[in-house]
Amino acid sequence: MPFLRCLRRAMWLALLGLAPLSSLYAQQPPYLPAFPFQAQVLRTQPGHQEVDQGRMLYGKLGLRTEAVSEGEPVVLIIRTDKQKSWLLFPKTKRYLEQPAMPDLRPPLPYEKNSLCQQTQQFRCTAQRDELVSGRVTKRWKVEHNRNNQIENYAVFWIDEALKLPIRERYADGTTVTMQQIILQEPTADLFEIPGDFEKYEPPPK
Repeated sequence: MPFLRCLRRAMWLALLGLAPLSSLYAQQPPYLPAFPFQAQVLRTQPGHQEVDQGRMLYGKLGLRTEAVSEGEPVVLIIRTDKQKSWLLFPKTKRYLEQPAMPDLRPPLPYEKNSLCQQTQQFRCTAQRDELVSGRVTKRWKVEHNRNNQIENYAVFWIDEALKLPIRERYADGTTVTMQQIILQEPTADLFEIPGDFEKYEPPPK
């Protein structure tokens, strides 16, 4: 597969479990998970038998996500201390470097800078406590006001202790769930670029 095509298709997989939320919340730093953790991430879509699987790790150095794109592994590392993000392709031993925002999660529905607090286009309603992946979460229903028509947008299950949604279900049926959550600091080497990787420089537009 051409490298650029792999790069485009891999972006959402590398952000597995993070990307959908960014469409709802305004990014205003700093928003971080409350504790170091490691977790498996599953993404399912209606009409698709396959389940996209990945891994997410958060620690004092930043965030790491791992996924697979068309059978090839893809790794995203966000280093908050360096304000950089690296997209790694282990099969070709190449990586792409970009600036990184200090946010590692979007603001939660009740936090000041969420769109639910800033605009009337989105309405967030706390519903009830539910157990997800062995953790207590608060279920939030999110509705979107489109041309004065109220539409279901998503349901989030927010782990109040982690300050992080660990399940997201969208109106189209797409569901992202964190499982096997372990509160443990990942090793520092997981947030470094391997020494034999080559930096990829996109051609100028």
